[in-house]
Order: sequence, then structure tokens, then C-alpha cells
Amino acid sequence: MGDAMNETFLLYLFTRLDSLNGILAFLGVCITLATAASLAVACFLLANDENYPRFFHKLWIACSAVLLLNIIVPTQKDVALILAGSTIMSLAKTEDAKRITSKSVQVVEQYLDAFLKKEKK
Repeated sequence: MGDAMNETFLLYLFTRLDSLNGILAFLGVCITLATAASLAVACFLLANDENYPRFFHKLWIACSAVLLLNIIVPTQKDVALILAGSTIMSLAKTEDAKRITSKSVQVVEQYLDAFLKKEKK
């Protein structure tokens, strides 16, 4: 029961990835605009020998964190590609796959040998 519950939860998370990416993108745009505005205000205040508010530092750190999350959180397509790639790699390591690959290589070699003999004549 635990494995089925875990797989169901992972599938649920997979379906929510695009929504999460949309929210992160929206937050990224909003916080980047706020950061740009705060930088402009900070530069203006520093040019007039005044100190800017210290909460700007928190805003700049939050902007960095949101942009980092935008980079780290994969899309549904990314996760599908990762899962498919790992599945293919694990299947390629099975004995049946190795046996089929070996036979496929033999067939191609026989075909090429026959082709080369035909070309020499």
C-alpha cells in the first residue's frame, strides 16, 4: 500500500509541475521588477549621500532565491525525459537487452560482410 501511495503522490506532483513553474515565473518577474526599482532607489539615495532602507537586502536575497528556484524546478517535459532516460538505461542493462543487442550487431555485421563481398565482385 505504501508504494502505491508514494507513486500516486509522485504522479500528483508531476501534474502540478507546470503550475508551480507558472507561479515561479510570475513571482520571478514581479520580484525582479521590484528589485530593479529598489536598485534604482538605492543608487539615487546613495548619490545624494543618504542611506537606503536595509530591507532592500532582503528583497535582493529573495529575488536571488526565486530566480534560483526558477532554474532548479524542472518542467513536466524535463521530468518525463529524466524518467524515460533512466528507465531506458536500466532496461539496457538487463540480460535480455544485452542478448538482443549482441544478436543485432551480428546481423548488421553479416549484412555488411555480404555487402562488401558483393561489392568486390
